[in-house]
Amino acid sequence: MGQMGLFFLAFAAVCVVIAAQAPKVNVTLYSESLCPDCQHYITTSWWDMWSSDAKDIINWGQVVWGNARLSPDGTITCQHGAAECDLNIMQDCAINVSTGPSQWVPFIHCLETHGTSQKQFVSKCATSAGIPINALNTCWQGPVGKALILAAAAATPSNHQYVPCKFDASHPCAPKPPPRKTKP
Repeated sequence: MGQMGLFFLAFAAVCVVIAAQAPKVNVTLYSESLCPDCQHYITTSWWDMWSSDAKDIINWGQVVWGNARLSPDGTITCQHGAAECDLNIMQDCAINVSTGPSQWVPFIHCLETHGTSQKQFVSKCATSAGIPINALNTCWQGPVGKALILAAAAATPSNHQYVPCKFDASHPCAPKPPPRKTKP
């Protein structure tokens, strides 16, 4: 290996050391299930970021509540109906019962790739992501799931204008981005 090769090897090693010592960036995605814009974002930009080297410098977070509403009597109404409410709880439970983003990011991505048929793929997506389906179902069908969805409601900025909404130190959840282009 010539001097140039050694230089680039040493430079790469220094960059790795510096990157390992830098604090991670906190990034939180506010989303809801069954939302076409959220599905598009999660299966493209979010997944692309996860699939890149950037995933190692990010503290990943996701809050699944979206544009749902909580009435004074505790009733939850979701923008895309009761199925969305169920799947929001399922995704919040996946985040809770998983060992970390290495499980719940692929699980949510897997669900979102199935559009409005997500519920039919919960077991398949959980298995492929390594999330125990029994723990997921226990959470989803019990008091923990209800507590998690209420926590997601409380964690969602009340002044958010849209979902999906990615929040980090330089990108708060406003203003609304331009609409995505659809094919004719």
